[in-house]
Amino acid sequence: SGCYGCVTDLERGQIMFGKKKSDFPGLPVMPYEGLPGFDQNLPAYLNHSEAGVVFFKANSTLTATIPYSKLLNYEVMPEKDYMLKYHNEPVSTSKTGAEKWYILIHYTGESEPKRVSFWVLPGQKLNAVKDELKTAFEQSTPQSYTL
Repeated sequence: SGCYGCVTDLERGQIMFGKKKSDFPGLPVMPYEGLPGFDQNLPAYLNHSEAGVVFFKANSTLTATIPYSKLLNYEVMPEKDYMLKYHNEPVSTSKTGAEKWYILIHYTGESEPKRVSFWVLPGQKLNAVKDELKTAFEQSTPQSYTL
């Protein structure tokens, strides 16, 4: 097609900035609030491990883990709903007009409930993040307990 080095739509699904998807430590997300040391609106990755839900800061060794035992619930909502509910202003921060979806993970903090919020664009990424969280929260549910 006369475009040397261009990334095709097929390749775009398999490669990001010259790396294969398997090179990344999880699903790409954009932290918004509640992750100290992570830059707002700059890439991070979401995954879960034996320890809990894990965030990896892009191009860094910084990670943040929410242990399964501290997970309370999670919410998924369009940006305007998030901004209204948590910032009392139904605005969009998108510079391109793309609709952002916010995901909030509520967990038990030292002395009070806390939350982490991050966003993704709709479509496959949103569905993948929802599937990842569903799996993580299923692991946080005790399979047996003592009365």
